[in-house]
Amino acid sequence: MVAAEQAVPLRQEVNGTRITLWTAPDLDPAVATRTLDIAADVLRNYQARWGAYPLRELELVQVNPSGALGIAWTGLLFLDGPTLLEGYGERNDDGLAAVIAHEVSHLWWGILVGGDSNAYGYIPEGLATVSALLYIDDAFGPDVAREELNAWALEPSRRLLRDGDAIVNVPASDDQDASIRYATLYGKGTLGFLAIRQAIGAEAFDAALRQISREYAWKEMTPAELQAAFEAASGQDLQGLWTHWFDESAMTDAEIENLAAIFE
Repeated sequence: MVAAEQAVPLRQEVNGTRITLWTAPDLDPAVATRTLDIAADVLRNYQARWGAYPLRELELVQVNPSGALGIAWTGLLFLDGPTLLEGYGERNDDGLAAVIAHEVSHLWWGILVGGDSNAYGYIPEGLATVSALLYIDDAFGPDVAREELNAWALEPSRRLLRDGDAIVNVPASDDQDASIRYATLYGKGTLGFLAIRQAIGAEAFDAALRQISREYAWKEMTPAELQAAFEAASGQDLQGLWTHWFDESAMTDAEIENLAAIFE
């Protein structure tokens, strides 16, 4: 729930879903319009790629959170005002689109398809980041997709490797270093799913996630069930690849640089 004395609504409809962006009265109207246009375009893209979005309303609300550019809830997205809308929105259109695409994808990965995000945080965060990168590639082209891939996944993974690497599949805990956890979930976790996509092909990867969005709609999915979906779609045994990326600390520079070329 968000309570505010004043908020300006801006609306669009996408395939039966009304999207409403609520912003502060002093936000640049051009930024608000661009933000809503991006959200609508992302929703169209994901419905075509992953399957229909089942809710009739989606609310995006300008807030001032601590430590996050966006936060996704069921049918409700928080968007950071000072940094994302006022900062990225005025100077970094690609970055604005990447953050919105990441948060909208959580409507599928983490909300429609549920699971234990404390135990297996790399599942919703890795799939959300991959989804956002695929959208950026579709909407802005491979050059921009490579820039966002570098910012979201490659550089965090390189930093993680310089610190000795880490296992992705580790439950959240209060004593974890926040920067390492970020690099592990968003960086290495994203690269793990991109490595699977590279191994099985884009068509099988998309088919597996479409099947997941149908089979586990409003249910919980385990990592083993996600792995099985990729294997069923591709006809490949992915145990070694899955274990390497998510259950071991054995990432190499060569693997990172190989995935750096995925959008060429």
